[in-house]
This record gives sequence, structure tokens and C-alpha cells, in this order.
Amino acid sequence: MRTPARRPTIAHHGGTQLIVLGTTHEPHANLNPDSLYAALEIIKPDVILFERDSACLPQLRRPPGLVQALLVALGGPAPENESQAIQKYLRWHPATACQPFEWNRRNVYHRQYGLLTKPDEVFRQLRHLQAAQQLAPWQLRVLTAYDSLSARLNTQAQLPLALLNTTAADSLAARRQYAQYQLIGKIVATHPALAEFRAFYRINKAYWTIRNRAMARNIAAWLARYPRKRLVVLTGFNHRYYLLRELCPRQQALKLTLAEYPALNIL
Repeated sequence: MRTPARRPTIAHHGGTQLIVLGTTHEPHANLNPDSLYAALEIIKPDVILFERDSACLPQLRRPPGLVQALLVALGGPAPENESQAIQKYLRWHPATACQPFEWNRRNVYHRQYGLLTKPDEVFRQLRHLQAAQQLAPWQLRVLTAYDSLSARLNTQAQLPLALLNTTAADSLAARRQYAQYQLIGKIVATHPALAEFRAFYRINKAYWTIRNRAMARNIAAWLARYPRKRLVVLTGFNHRYYLLRELCPRQQALKLTLAEYPALNIL
């Protein structure tokens, strides 16, 4: 097995250090398993925190199987950026710990409330009302603003890792998520044609808060278990702003230094 090329690394001067690294799950031209692996080689974490549950972890220490390779060759979905990058990193650095930080009730909520399908029904009805000119002026402004933010966020998702992890990128993600859960929620709560979705949308809005806060609590628990280590959180970039919002005020209590990739400047 060929030794990976040497890359610059960041010195760790003691204390607990955390890097929250926003990623995209799906590979694209500017962010793929190789570029994410390269970032891990620069960060050199003692612990990788993975946005999955514990059931996914054992396979990360096994080489990719023939069945998986055949499925991809036949046009099936490729494994996500994070799992491929972690798998490669652990092969070269087997002493690195890898732990899950996902909210353990996420899949239960998805199944119970239809969180993967019901939002599409809401937006189909919104588009119908928009096409029929049945939205009030303020409702149309909200939907137009949401569409603009979503388009910008989709463009942002195609950026390289370094540009995906910036204050500007965090701000855009926060504004789009606020528009989705709060402002669109106001349309659902007030438009008669959307009355059937009101209970669902309250659950959907609460889910975003509950899940992110649970993930932040899980991260804090791992920080306590690995004092004076460098930990990296690999998370979908839409979550990054929320996790930083939860963790930044707690740095002193957690005896933690939050740092940024690629320069690892102190926040």
C-alpha cells in the first residue's frame, strides 16, 4: 500500500480543540472523498465525530467491499464523501477514534412524521397557490426570498471545502433555514388552503431545533470523554452554523478551543 503524500499539518499545543467542518454528503467536482481526506490529513484529528449513528461505524474500519464496488460500477449511488474519506483516513491512521454524534431519534421522527416526504407536499401546494395568484403580497415576498436563498445555497454547496466553511457561508445557511422553518411556517399557519399541513409544519420546525441541539449535546459529551485532544466534526454544512451557535458560548465551560479550517484560526 503506497504511503500518502505528505501534507502540511497543524501543530496541537495542548488543550481540547474542536473543528466543526461543514461538508456536502454527495461528491461533486470541488468536494469529494479525496479532498475531504486531504483536509483530514491537514487537521490530523485524534477523534473524528461522524454525523451518523453507531451502527455505521464498524464498516468504516473495513476496506470497501466487492459488492459495494459492483453496485457503484452499475450506476448505484456512491458512498457519501464522509464515509469514504474517514474509511481511507482510518486505514492510514488506525489509532484515530471515530464516534457518532447524530441524534438517536432522527430516523424514528422521519418515519413517524414523514419528514422526508411531507415537506415536498407542502411546497407543491405553495407552488400551486403561487401559480394561481392566490398568495397575499407578503406571502409571495416570503416565497420569493426563500427561492433566492435556496438558489444561492445550492450554488454554495458546489464550492470547495475551504469556501464552504466561512462566516459568509454560515450566514447564508442560517438565513435560508430561518426562511424555511419560520417564514414559510407563517404562510402555512395563515393560508386557509394550507390548513392540513399546520400540525406537520410545527413538528417539522421543532425537529430542526431538537435535532441540532441534540447533536451539540452529543458533541459536548464526546469532548468530555476526550480531553486535551483534537476533535473534528464532519457535518452537513447546513448544520454548521447551528452547531457553532450552540458550542461557541460554552467554550470556557467545556474547556474547549474552537478553531477553523483551513487556517485553524481561533474563533
